[in-house]
Amino acid sequence: MGVFVRPECEGMRQELENGEAWVFGLIEKYRGERMLRARQVVSAIAVPADIALLGVKPRSPGLLVRRFYLGRNGRLLSVSMNVHPPGRVEFTTTWHLDDSAGAPARPPSPSAPRPRRRTPG
Repeated sequence: MGVFVRPECEGMRQELENGEAWVFGLIEKYRGERMLRARQVVSAIAVPADIALLGVKPRSPGLLVRRFYLGRNGRLLSVSMNVHPPGRVEFTTTWHLDDSAGAPARPPSPSAPRPRRRTPG
C-alpha cells in the first residue's frame, strides 16, 4: 500500500504502516480537518514486478485501487494506492436511486464509475 500525505501530516505515515489507525481519523488528528468525501478509482492492471510478492507472478492480472480523501471545498488531504492480485479482494457497489413519486428515473451521479474510452494512438 502506498499512502501520500501533505507534508504537515507526515507523522501519520508511521501509524498507517503499523496498522494502528484509519486514514480518516489520522487526517483529523494531524491536520485538524475532517474528511468529508472519498473518491475511489479501480483499474485493471498487470501487477508490476517490483511489487509482485506473496506468490503473485509479475504481470499477472490485478486491481489498482486509488483513494482520494477530500476535505472542505474539495481540498485533497491524502491519497492511497493499493494493488490487489486475483482472488484477494472483492468490491461491492450499492446504488440508491431517487424514489420520488412520479419522478422519472435519472442516471447515476457523475461521480459513479464509468467505462473508460480508449482514444486512438
